[in-house]
Amino acid sequence: MVPAGDESPAVQENAIAADKQNSNQPPGGGLEALTGLLPPGLTLDLAPEEEAVVRDALEEPISLAARSPLVRKALAVAAAAHRGQTQKGSGRPYILHPVAVAHLLVEAGCGDGVVAAGLLHDTLEDTSLTLGELHDQFGGEVASIVAGCSEPHKSVPWETRKRHTLKVLKNAPWAVRVVICADKLDNALSLAVDYEEQGDALWDRFSRGRDDQAWYYRSIVQRLSEGPELYEPGLELLHQLRRAVQDLFDQGT
Repeated sequence: MVPAGDESPAVQENAIAADKQNSNQPPGGGLEALTGLLPPGLTLDLAPEEEAVVRDALEEPISLAARSPLVRKALAVAAAAHRGQTQKGSGRPYILHPVAVAHLLVEAGCGDGVVAAGLLHDTLEDTSLTLGELHDQFGGEVASIVAGCSEPHKSVPWETRKRHTLKVLKNAPWAVRVVICADKLDNALSLAVDYEEQGDALWDRFSRGRDDQAWYYRSIVQRLSEGPELYEPGLELLHQLRRAVQDLFDQGT
């Protein structure tokens, strides 16, 4: 994995250069402006509920329309790549999750490369996009962050995939760590909402039950706390994740 950061001006220029051909798109705009940012082969032919998520992401409070063309393109590609996918158990449009991760990263004050990677963080695992395509469209920095956040193929046993993530976190660069932190935070917050509605039946949707999920989330928190420091922006996300995991898995015990 190529080391990933986000704050260097040179890195920002290199990443945005991959989007140069679309940089004349006007700031803001709706789905029509996003469509113009898509590479060949992807379309924004979204279901109404997916379209609503994308439109909301362009407006306050997350306001991705005000970010760089790199971020707006990442939103467009993520929405197109995850088109038709739903979240396990809830049936909510899948694009809600990467948008929520991006929102957390924006609130934490992360730069556009990290926010773009947050939007794209599940594309290698859950869509047909390849690492080479991400590199071509977004530059090596964003592609490297997404690769660092990605688990092995789902044909690999659950425990092996989770231990892979824990191993990566041990020495992962800050950008990978902060995106994984935001990813797990949104997952934990969403699970807490579903737990309020479903109770312990929530855990039936997973191949591994509550105890295994608790082990994994607590291990993520521990590894993020023990490895290279999550500095600001990002440290507050770790504090939020620790509280969310504690609240989620202390329920009913």
